[in-house]
Amino acid sequence: MPVTLIEITTDIKKKLKEKHPKAVQLKQFALIDKIETKTERVIFENITQDDIASNTKNSSGFGGPTQIDMDTWREMICLKSYGTHFKILADEIATLTRRLATDTVPHNYISTLLACRLVPLKKKDNSNRPVVVGECLRQIVGKTITGLLKEDIIHAVGTLQIRAGLESGIEAAIHAVRKRFEKDNGECLLLVDADNAFNKLNRKVSLENIKRLCPPMYTYLQHTRHALFRKWEPHTVTGGCDARGQCSYGNVCPIHMTIDSSIKQ
Repeated sequence: MPVTLIEITTDIKKKLKEKHPKAVQLKQFALIDKIETKTERVIFENITQDDIASNTKNSSGFGGPTQIDMDTWREMICLKSYGTHFKILADEIATLTRRLATDTVPHNYISTLLACRLVPLKKKDNSNRPVVVGECLRQIVGKTITGLLKEDIIHAVGTLQIRAGLESGIEAAIHAVRKRFEKDNGECLLLVDADNAFNKLNRKVSLENIKRLCPPMYTYLQHTRHALFRKWEPHTVTGGCDARGQCSYGNVCPIHMTIDSSIKQ
């Protein structure tokens, strides 16, 4: 089913930017009181070309500004028709992943990797819905790092984020609440928050808290917080496709959304 695209105008650009207000100054009371621990670089040496190939094979999505979609990456990395070159490419991506997770890389070196396409779609009420499409290579890198640090992320988010480490977590939560409510002595209070908290999340506070809660993830997130909207793409997007939004933190939204004390600070 086709989705209506909004004509790109100055007013539309202004409205889209308003959805991401500037963060206020970092406040000390919003930081989690926990001693920072040092991350051993050696843990990322476990990232190999096999991990890159596996995550590419199990991923899907449109391309970012380069227009290289996941099908193309899958062909380049997973098919043996290119001789040994597919292994060389996967090994180079593994090296890139390890460096982004351990070293401070100047932003201008990786600005193209972090660039996104921003596509405004028209909603039923005539308002706009921004769809952000990041580079598939960044998705591969992000999935590889989060896969390696899965247990650390689950421990960091605890029970506040049902998406982390639990398959169909939201469905399980709904069934649990329903069963509890159906009991004779059960009571339920539903609080609906229609505001988009992630858009108002203070990234600086969130990163500082992640540095304390999940130190191995910090360096990579410090790089990806600089994601750019490179250009406005007014071309066709069809419904039912994998045109999902990718936030500037790649595949690690759960850990950000559980930093409860940093929301709206």
